[in-house]
Amino acid sequence: MYVADTDNHRIQKFSSSGEFLTAWGAFGSAEGQFVSPSGVAVDAAGNVYVAENGNHRVQKFTSNGAFLLAFGWGVARGSGFEVCTGDCTQGTAGDGDGQLFGPRGIAVDASGNIFVGEFARNRVQKFSSAPAFLTKWGSSGSGNGQFARPNSLAVDRSNDVYVADRDNNRIQKFDNFGTYLTQWGTAGRGPGQIQGAQDVAIDPAGNARVADFSNFRLQTFSPLGAFLSSFDTIAPAPETFRPQAVAADAAGDLYIIDAQVNDGDRVLRVREGGEPPPPVLGKAVNVGVVKGEVLVKLPAGAARASQKGTGFVPLTESRQIPVRSILDTRRGTVALRTARNRKGRTQSGRFAAGLFQVLQSRKRAAKGLTELRLKGSAARFRSCRSGKRTATADASQLSRRAIRRLRARARGRYRTRGRRSAATVRGTVWNVTDSCAGTLTRVKRGKVAVRDFRRKKTIILTRGKSYLAKARR
Repeated sequence: MYVADTDNHRIQKFSSSGEFLTAWGAFGSAEGQFVSPSGVAVDAAGNVYVAENGNHRVQKFTSNGAFLLAFGWGVARGSGFEVCTGDCTQGTAGDGDGQLFGPRGIAVDASGNIFVGEFARNRVQKFSSAPAFLTKWGSSGSGNGQFARPNSLAVDRSNDVYVADRDNNRIQKFDNFGTYLTQWGTAGRGPGQIQGAQDVAIDPAGNARVADFSNFRLQTFSPLGAFLSSFDTIAPAPETFRPQAVAADAAGDLYIIDAQVNDGDRVLRVREGGEPPPPVLGKAVNVGVVKGEVLVKLPAGAARASQKGTGFVPLTESRQIPVRSILDTRRGTVALRTARNRKGRTQSGRFAAGLFQVLQSRKRAAKGLTELRLKGSAARFRSCRSGKRTATADASQLSRRAIRRLRARARGRYRTRGRRSAATVRGTVWNVTDSCAGTLTRVKRGKVAVRDFRRKKTIILTRGKSYLAKARR
């Protein structure tokens, strides 16, 4: 694994397990030196190509860092394309064919052709393995085949070229000669949308892996651009990350540069597949979408400073989240699995039509009780007027005036907590509704113990029964 260590002006080489092997480069413009190396690619012979953003050139090395040649020099060395193998200190940026200005992305196809993305010129240039200039495409804009800061390139087994069009929040796909084929991605946070297309890589299955930088996630697309999946945490710890770059090896393992900003960057090696690890009592719970749209918001303590304020994000696959996270199921249904004890026993349920926070104590005496606390709509409660509350209101009237609610079906120790009461169950189907009149609990199956906060009384409800914990007049 080769890492373009941009701000340290060097290339570092590691084994697949992360063992440091060697490094080369220093700040400067001589051969083997760098100014902001930004992209790295390897050909079939193991030679390493480095796109050097600051010196406006590409350098080629052996796998151990011995300098071989450089190309991309601009007008200071001549009016056309030149390959440098000796004195490589006088080049500068250029706009001609084969000349480079701010190259960042680089990729090599099966024939040894080299593709270079010019971040500052919004174009891609193609070179032979010699190297010799072959063709170029792109201009500034948002139309088909145009770019707004192309940041990264990748080539698939068919030798098609993928471009991470960063500021257009999309991926564009071209054939080997630069003919536009297709594109996908629009600005946004939903599945398949992208906020800052920082990098793209092709995995062994031919799918495109996209570093969705500002959405703090990695998305997977088919070769034609169909959204397949995404993830934004790394198990076993429910920790979010910020993908700056991504690569895939022949076994399908992913290598992700995680831009932690305040803590220094790191490389993550990720192996996908299977369910998330078991939930952890009082620390982490497992969630998955049953149907519809489910959103999740992690607690402030679970994100680094650079990730605060990201708000709710779509839940697109089964994952593990920390206790104190908030789930928005107002347009969908979520499956929730939590720990019952420290020995691996779990409990599960399905919840819908509400916004709630997941809470759980680590104390043994709590016996794994998981509380779902209804959230939101505080302003609507402040607008309640005592004169409009009806102490004898039936369930249908209360439903029409509902401020917040939650539909629940669970097996195990769960408790839903509304504004005026909490309902504790061991396995049943029940609904809880908050309104100006109070908190209504209705049981559809099983048995529920309702704790009325104002009356300080517990009421046992069975199938078909309901109880209204009334608000103060």
